Amino acid sequence: MKVAIESLTFEAVIGILESERAAPQKVVVDAEFEYPYEPGRYLDYALARELIISHIQKNRFGLLEDALLSLAQLLKERFPFICALHICISKPQIFADCTPKVSLTRRFC
Repeated sequence: MKVAIESLTFEAVIGILESERAAPQKVVVDAEFEYPYEPGRYLDYALARELIISHIQKNRFGLLEDALLSLAQLLKERFPFICALHICISKPQIFADCTPKVSLTRRFC
């Protein structure tokens, strides 16, 4: 089975530029979870959504790389039956001349 959370949008402090540290900015997360479904075991996508938002907001990451790796670790710990995880974290408003965004993506198997 595959569960996807697409275009999860919220405000968070993430980045190393002084302007990025001063105030929260728009962050967009896309995540895909692959797992073997069995009756009674499922991926709680409402909980996954809350974990993504709270983890990124709470930790105020400097680098997208650190945010992505830390988020992947948290999700794999909370849902150990995940066999593949794909995460993309985007900052759509960081530069006016980058349309639509600056992002970092990684697939974990």
